[in-house]
Amino acid sequence: MIAASPARHRSAERAEVERRARRLAVEPIGAAEAWDFHHRHADLTTPYTRPDFAEMLAVGFGPTLLRLGVFGERGIEAVVQLAVRRRGLLGTADQTPFPYVGLMTGGGERLPSQLLAIRRALARERVAFAVLSLPPQVVVDPEWPRGAGVFIHPRTTCVVPTDAASLDAVEARWARSVRRATRDGLRIEKATAAEMSGALAGLTADVLSRSMAAPPDYREEMFPVAWETFEGDGDAFLRVAHVGDRIEGIMFSIKQGTTMYADGIARHPATLGVLILDLGRLAARCGCTLCDITGGPPKVVAYKERWGAQLSEYHDVHLRDPLLGTAYDALRRASLMGRALAGGARRAGDAPHREPFASDGRQAA
Repeated sequence: MIAASPARHRSAERAEVERRARRLAVEPIGAAEAWDFHHRHADLTTPYTRPDFAEMLAVGFGPTLLRLGVFGERGIEAVVQLAVRRRGLLGTADQTPFPYVGLMTGGGERLPSQLLAIRRALARERVAFAVLSLPPQVVVDPEWPRGAGVFIHPRTTCVVPTDAASLDAVEARWARSVRRATRDGLRIEKATAAEMSGALAGLTADVLSRSMAAPPDYREEMFPVAWETFEGDGDAFLRVAHVGDRIEGIMFSIKQGTTMYADGIARHPATLGVLILDLGRLAARCGCTLCDITGGPPKVVAYKERWGAQLSEYHDVHLRDPLLGTAYDALRRASLMGRALAGGARRAGDAPHREPFASDGRQAA
């Protein structure tokens, strides 16, 4: 018997993915169904896939929340929760600084078919492009057969052990930076409602604009909504670094199982380090063995690694409908060109009027 060629084998795998995808139904679901899936798959989800977290992200980056269930023969297989922004009739779901958002799934061999079915369902909702982020617990084989418009990208997150020896070693290694920060009067306290409704938006915009070439375009309403959502939640923590009355940084964290998931920003690297150290101590008191402090640009990842973080891989999945994606790109280019022309006309109109000059440089009569 002659073995099938690699090309024929890949073709057969893609055909099987296609057949499975066509047997899946992708339909709108409510928050209760999403919560149920989240709790039943706690070992393969993170707090960033909580329905209330998705609702907060929709306020900050949407403003529309699209929540879909992927149904197979044995019931719901995956949940999609996306903050959708629209330009005319077309939408995208790609602007959020948090990892592991957008998709809850059991993973496994069914994932490629789920992704293809989701891409088609998003196209029916006129979503041209979306990013679904999978946590490290979900195994992704980049060589899996995929349908058109499904792209897998490896990413890096940083994990800090919370045992006393590891945290003591971090503090000893960076004792000078810690002393300098605390000598300047740095203190870390629980965030207040007033800070979440005001100053933190300015801090975030300032820091992200300096550390990212294309910072997420968030709306300030997200911060008071975050306070309303998580204040009183025993698994959520909002910690702010102050020097006097000035806010120097923030660390937002949510506990799930034995891992504290967190993301923070700060005006100065030493402040971020102190926030990470404070987070590690807090997580240890809460019974966590690890802190997942996300990744970021290469310089930020390298800095967190020097602080004692270990690197872990996860994957983002980009879904792009071939037709809608092309239409959206054309619409965006037209919008950018229109704004550029309007800006040029406005600058010309604002310029002071001058009489023409003669060829010798003197103003003409």
